[in-house]
Amino acid sequence: MRGAPGVVKRRVVPNEAVEAMRGRIEEWETEVDGILEEEAVERQMRIADKETDKARNLVCQPETFSSLLLSSLEFSDTTSL
Repeated sequence: MRGAPGVVKRRVVPNEAVEAMRGRIEEWETEVDGILEEEAVERQMRIADKETDKARNLVCQPETFSSLLLSSLEFSDTTSL
């Protein structure tokens, strides 16, 4: 920095401050691990719900999906040539 009286060669942080922060970080680690696990479970539940809805729609409205399936099969037959 311009105008500074001297160059800072090193900074000293008291051991107590380092230990206090280390303790806080360790507490946060367990909390963050729990949150990440909850999010993974929620993501799996959302995927399962989507698959359940898709299966329910296939069973309840087969005519809608059979026409979509046939059109996608026809498309894939023409693209493989």
